[in-house]
Amino acid sequence: MDAAGELGDDAELAALRDVLAALGATAPRGSVAAAAAANGDVSALSAFLTAGEKYCRGIVVPVFDRFGRRFGMRLRKIQANRSYRFFGSEWERFVRDNHLAEGMAAAKGMGRELRVELWAFRSPELAAVGHNPDGALGMAILTKIKEKART
Repeated sequence: MDAAGELGDDAELAALRDVLAALGATAPRGSVAAAAAANGDVSALSAFLTAGEKYCRGIVVPVFDRFGRRFGMRLRKIQANRSYRFFGSEWERFVRDNHLAEGMAAAKGMGRELRVELWAFRSPELAAVGHNPDGALGMAILTKIKEKART
């Protein structure tokens, strides 16, 4: 399995690629959240989930940041707006440890925006919720400062 997948050879992601390789992870599927956010459709993420993952009241998903640090976040589908959200103290720790508030302020000060990319993968080394031959669900969240999208 190619743990780098679409992450490419960005030197800043070396630690994350190493963690994914150690987990025997499938190649991460790129930016499933970006597609969902663009059109309000959660099918990009839903297509990656097993039936057990889709229909439970929330699952703990190991989520990794660009440095390979692990966060055990709870993922739930919110029926009111048909979206998936991360919850819990590990999400809050991720926000703090990755300085997301500061990143948003810095991006805004430069006339740009902070973009979030969500990458989904499978690993036999992670505890499974729903059956999938490639293993349990894991995710990586990457943030980047980008030019604002023109509307």
